[in-house]
Amino acid sequence: MDWLARILSLWVNLSPSLPLGVYHTTHSPPVRGAIVVVCLPVALGRFARDRGYLGHGPCPGGVERLGKRVAAVAGDTVEIDAQGVRVNGFAIPGSERLERDSRGRPLPAIAGRVIVRPGELFLLATDHRRSFDGRYFGAIAPTDLLVVERVHPIESLAEPPNRERDLDCRDH
Repeated sequence: MDWLARILSLWVNLSPSLPLGVYHTTHSPPVRGAIVVVCLPVALGRFARDRGYLGHGPCPGGVERLGKRVAAVAGDTVEIDAQGVRVNGFAIPGSERLERDSRGRPLPAIAGRVIVRPGELFLLATDHRRSFDGRYFGAIAPTDLLVVERVHPIESLAEPPNRERDLDCRDH
């Protein structure tokens, strides 16, 4: 199925971390605010798969791709602390970090200030409070990077009134 999506340049998001819908790939560079679909570095991908945050897929280590918004690009300064994330001094609303996942397991504690290096991206999803993103793993050099844009919302798959779904529900 992944090969068909690549040929058609489509990606379907069913994760609460981004707006539900059908997306298509673009030839745009990954800029702040863009939605990207990436393969995580192998060790991080395996961690996410072992915890149930991601399922099996085509990425190295047998992990599915992750879809997130780009919060910071090369040269940007990212600061992470208990209050949340700041990019170039601007606080990102809704970016507070959680200490534990929905099963009570401790989440990686990333804190401090970093300048994003060339080839790296800082990914964030504030649409869903329990999103597994840069708050827990920092800036990464993703592989198999696709920049996507939403072309069709999936209205029939409305989120339940309680948006507090857990990380264990496959966070693409």
